[in-house]
Amino acid sequence: MSHFEELLQCPYNRSHRILPHAMQRHMFKCRKNNASKKLVSCPFNTIHLVPGPELKLHLDSCPDRATFDLYKYCIASGPSSSNSSYKNDEPELIYHESITTQGPGKSLQDDDECWDDSAVPAYNPQKYCKSAKIIRKATLLRPSDKQKFYRQEHQRHRELDSDRKQSKPQTNRKKDHIPLDRSSFKEYRGPVPESEYSSEEPKMAPEKTLQDDGKGRDRPLEKKQDTHQQKVDSIGNDIDEISAQFSKKISVGCK
Repeated sequence: MSHFEELLQCPYNRSHRILPHAMQRHMFKCRKNNASKKLVSCPFNTIHLVPGPELKLHLDSCPDRATFDLYKYCIASGPSSSNSSYKNDEPELIYHESITTQGPGKSLQDDDECWDDSAVPAYNPQKYCKSAKIIRKATLLRPSDKQKFYRQEHQRHRELDSDRKQSKPQTNRKKDHIPLDRSSFKEYRGPVPESEYSSEEPKMAPEKTLQDDGKGRDRPLEKKQDTHQQKVDSIGNDIDEISAQFSKKISVGCK
């Protein structure tokens, strides 16, 4: 029993030994490194790459041809009679061919429907970009070519703007203007004329002179003057009492 997997030989380089499950990926990379070798793939197995003149010889001896032959030619297996021998009985071959059902008086050649040939033209992005007002960017160009490209783009945008203005219908405001229905708007009250005012003048409240008391509040001036006079009187009385007491002490000390 072998403990190593079978390695396949690369058709581009005989020194490359690759595992079967990694052969497709390796050939994709190795094909780029050996672009000079022109090999064709076998229809029975895409891993088999051979030169073009040797393809017919390879098809006759390809080991994977057996699977295709077994599918195409199937030997019918049935109960063999006891009187007939195996050598005399020839196996019955069944060919797997597609059977097309045709209607009476109609063949496949009369069918004109073809999904490959479409009447709708293919989408061309370059043609659309030239006729649409979009900003295109110059890539992979030299500086001089970029300047020329952008000058052409500015000219193309100006032409598109002029064409759009010409194609736009010019409406006449006098003809298309719809008059407003004044009755649907609410009439607001206007200013009252002087004749509607009453002859009697309204009574005005007496004005009061206010003065700030230093505490952020405004009080009447008369009330502030009264409180100031009371403070002055109380201070004078206190001075008189102190002077009287002081004179008494002096008189007592002299005795």
